[in-house]
Amino acid sequence: GLKAKVEPHHRYKTPHQIYDVKTQGSGKSPRKIAEATLKKIAGDLKIKPDLSQLKFDKVRETILGSHVLYQQYHAGKPISGAWIRVDVDKDGRVFNIHNDLVSEPAMVKTRKADAKRATTTETKQLSASEAKALAIAAAAPAKGDATRIVSSESCYYKHEGVPTLSWKVIVKTTPPRSGAKARRPAEWKMYIDAQTGAILDKHNLLRFIDGKGRVFDPNPVVTLNDTSLEDYSKIPDKAYTEVVLRDLKKSGFIEGPYVTTKTTVNRIKRKNRDFRFKRTDRAFKEVMVYFHIDRLQRHLQEMGFDN
Repeated sequence: GLKAKVEPHHRYKTPHQIYDVKTQGSGKSPRKIAEATLKKIAGDLKIKPDLSQLKFDKVRETILGSHVLYQQYHAGKPISGAWIRVDVDKDGRVFNIHNDLVSEPAMVKTRKADAKRATTTETKQLSASEAKALAIAAAAPAKGDATRIVSSESCYYKHEGVPTLSWKVIVKTTPPRSGAKARRPAEWKMYIDAQTGAILDKHNLLRFIDGKGRVFDPNPVVTLNDTSLEDYSKIPDKAYTEVVLRDLKKSGFIEGPYVTTKTTVNRIKRKNRDFRFKRTDRAFKEVMVYFHIDRLQRHLQEMGFDN
């Protein structure tokens, strides 16, 4: 129903990213524009045309326009990670749509599983307290750690692409200050199958650690106010800026939530996350790439582009 470019979803084969959208401007509210657009393309998204599976969440304003967000629900519960965002510019034109909704073929499997569970008397759904106990055990706190349930929620989790009735539990473990230099706090987000008690997904929200780096910011000519510098000039120490490389993974490589150098041949690895090199070192380019792209990406995220 729209003229646009499309990138397909790797699992559902529905449009995942819809961009370069050709639409007319509108004086209606961003929410009404988004709703009309979604009804128009519901068939392509493979969702119900009345949008009864979606629940409006919010409109977020940025300098580029309004970003209208909806979350997908099933049986009155949210499907974790199932969102769609419609971006509307200042003139009321839809210019981008980001889709992570579950398509109807996968929802059919969910409804069948729900129906089977409802007719099976031998299986009992986990209670909130049982799910919390399983989450604490899965967090595997060490002796002396303080453990706290941050939150818990009954929801559906996209397990292998199919929404499965689950408990989402966040558990925080904090080691004692004394004698805990080798351990760090952890905040585990887990999805637990509400029927079997199996851990469907588990990851540490605090898995990133800051590192140290040395970069040009923006470049030696500007920093030193020296236009005589050329590509192969010797660069003095004061041309460099020492920076924090934010949220590096524990792998020892230069990679984080927004940037990775994994395609680099013989990439640098430092377990102590000290990446203070100079231009003559090959790894200096890796540090430059990480720092500048990461900083720009964080700026874009703050503007509302959170995909």
